[in-house]
Amino acid sequence: MQAQRSTAIKKWHIVLLAAILSILFVLGGYLYYRYQEEDIRRHNHRMLSSIGEMKANQLAYWYEDEIYDASVFSRNPLFARFIEEWLRSGSIADRTNLIDLLDVTADSHSYENILITDPHGELLLSFIPEIVAIDSIVVTTVRRAVNEREIISTDLYKSP
Repeated sequence: MQAQRSTAIKKWHIVLLAAILSILFVLGGYLYYRYQEEDIRRHNHRMLSSIGEMKANQLAYWYEDEIYDASVFSRNPLFARFIEEWLRSGSIADRTNLIDLLDVTADSHSYENILITDPHGELLLSFIPEIVAIDSIVVTTVRRAVNEREIISTDLYKSP
């Protein structure tokens, strides 16, 4: 009877020990999973923050570069001369020379289009011939830039 009792106790101890170890193993796995999950979240957050900051810096650089380009173009005597000659003569040859100059500028700066307006915002020339009018946002910005005699951005917007 003693032998059965000691064997029964040993089996019970083994079962209890196995249950405790199983619970500890499952709890350890769960805690490790939660730690890894949080670590991955932190890593992804840092990565997304870095990407966002990099993109914001790229956008700021692009914007500054565009403002600089506008400043250079607005003070370029060659542009002014070609525009003045075309406006004075109205000739197709002068218009072609101006468009050739705009073509080189558009290619070198990856511009889709270049517009030339009068001081009131009326479109005089578009690098893309299909564009025959400009929207009110551009007209308002041109008038404001002429009045304030400085470069003003329309900011980013979807053109109608």
